Amino acid sequence: MMTSARTAHSVSVAGAAVHRRVLALLPAAATARPRTTTVAAAAAATTMRWRNVKPFASFAGDHSSPYNNGFLQPLRSLTTGTSVSSEHLEKYSTKLLEKAKSKGYNTVEEFVAATAAEESAKRHATRAARQEAAKNEAAKEALSLKSPPSDSRREGLPADVKTLDNIVNVELLRSESPERIGQIWNEFHATKAGVSGAMDKQFFAKLRERGKKYPLFILPVPRNDGVEFFFMQISGHQIFYTPLLEYKLHRESARAHLVLNHYDDLGEEKDVVLMAGDILVETLTPEDARLLVYQTQLFYVTGTDRKQRLVETFHSNPAAFDFQAVIDEMEKLD
Repeated sequence: MMTSARTAHSVSVAGAAVHRRVLALLPAAATARPRTTTVAAAAAATTMRWRNVKPFASFAGDHSSPYNNGFLQPLRSLTTGTSVSSEHLEKYSTKLLEKAKSKGYNTVEEFVAATAAEESAKRHATRAARQEAAKNEAAKEALSLKSPPSDSRREGLPADVKTLDNIVNVELLRSESPERIGQIWNEFHATKAGVSGAMDKQFFAKLRERGKKYPLFILPVPRNDGVEFFFMQISGHQIFYTPLLEYKLHRESARAHLVLNHYDDLGEEKDVVLMAGDILVETLTPEDARLLVYQTQLFYVTGTDRKQRLVETFHSNPAAFDFQAVIDEMEKLD
């Protein structure tokens, strides 16, 4: 069992037996010198793929407002649609023609018409940017305004973990599509030290089902001198990750370096389950955290039969479990 400063769970009898057998295997795992070149490349590819992996929602990109070209402003007084005032043409015809030709136009009319079209496009882009900014501001408001306190506690999360309605305004989220809910959730967490994601309820149901049956596993994270194995435990709506060597030293008192909390409050109504992951130790980077989450997805839900059989072997026959096989599977990324 792994613990954080906030959370503790008991381990089933079967789980405890696996714990003991895993500990018996640790010396061999700790001294292994696995291949690292392709694993590091796989990790880099995983980090790049994370934002596009389905069913996790992707992070929203940054939006920059279009700039306003000051040179266009005086020309507005010269135009009515695409026509040019004859009075101004007569007065400034020579200068305007020089300006038009310097821009690659044969006549003043062509220059002014093109300028008017460009200005119209910029105004349209500005309006679109403002609308997007207003939408994002509303999204932030939805998350900053918490729902009224609720006495209900979703199954699977301990009492000291905040409920969803203590984090966001659930009622405002209910008016959004599942895709938009995931986008809002990830934008809200993008500036925080951790990871986040959104998945459909079928994905989460399979994760929970396999997590109940196979709650423990190990996952590799590339390091300069090889790989570092992390020990993971699924408990209810939470997943804990801690370095395998730290688990060997501290056993059930080992501290979690990463904890994932899953919120299924909107699962039935909106077909979306939200995940927030807290990094509890500074030495674990966001890239490491994303890699661990992505590997969990592969070995428990979306990966090949080979990957999922490794999880089963880890529980049913630990003595036959091959740590190198996990590294080999991550090189394939399927």
